[in-house]
Amino acid sequence: MMKKWIACCLCVLFLVGCTSTKEPLNVNKQNHFVIQNQVECELIKNYCSDEITPSHQKHYLNSLQVSHQAHQFIDVIVKTTNLTSSTQNITSLFSGHYEVNQQKYDLKIAIETADYNKIMTKGILDSSESRYVHLYCEVPKVEIKEGAVLYFTVLGERFQYSFTPETKEQHDSKKTLGDIIDYKDTQIVLDAMGTSKQIEPSHKGLVYSYIPAPDDNEIFLYVKCDIKNKTSQTIDLLSYLNCVYQTGQQRIPADFIKESHDHQSVSRSSVIEGLQTKTFYVVIPGTLDDFKQKGSIQCSVEGKTFVLEI
Repeated sequence: MMKKWIACCLCVLFLVGCTSTKEPLNVNKQNHFVIQNQVECELIKNYCSDEITPSHQKHYLNSLQVSHQAHQFIDVIVKTTNLTSSTQNITSLFSGHYEVNQQKYDLKIAIETADYNKIMTKGILDSSESRYVHLYCEVPKVEIKEGAVLYFTVLGERFQYSFTPETKEQHDSKKTLGDIIDYKDTQIVLDAMGTSKQIEPSHKGLVYSYIPAPDDNEIFLYVKCDIKNKTSQTIDLLSYLNCVYQTGQQRIPADFIKESHDHQSVSRSSVIEGLQTKTFYVVIPGTLDDFKQKGSIQCSVEGKTFVLEI
């Protein structure tokens, strides 16, 4: 009997010793990753600041303040989308911690409302809904030197994001990814930017459509954005939103590609129906040489201009 008991203990110890802990997946800003076909996450931006505010900078209702003037927040904004047919509790999706200058800080969570104008500590994500989630910690300013590492878990899957926090600045005309731009007739959310040989939908199934660059030697420079038509009338972006890529003396006009409502196909369309929100790609075709030099995308909307630096 004693021999059997010892043998069982040895087997348990052997199995435990052979079990490997899965390393966290390294992710970068603008990475999309889907967890268990339930949640899609995209790292929008990171920054350090004395205050955490909603993305709607001009008309927000509240904010979070540091507890001490010698502290700052380190904040990573994650666009979180519910891919299921049921609601999900946002605060139960994320857990983890930060490591800053070899010190560990607990991860805290703040959630923006659907209108991007208020910060909440709890929230429910409806089916197919997307929200901005702030994964943050409060750190003494003297500890923020070279970089930070965010270790976070979503539905049991572990991720690691290493970055250097950027200083949060306000510019009326200069915009960055994650910004919410509000106009009389529309609201524009700047989601992602990059280059590609073709524009593909966000959610690709076994069969999906895509739009290639016009010529074999060309690529697309693109800005992905969600545009909400606040009016009851149809808006054609070709006449409403004028975007041009400029580098030196060269100016290349932009075109529009629209994603379907289920995000599984794309089409060459610039039309958005009344009271609808659609995902668009502002695309500039060109060669690699066209985009080698530092440039910017200048967009004119309702008599106002904003700039995205490339």
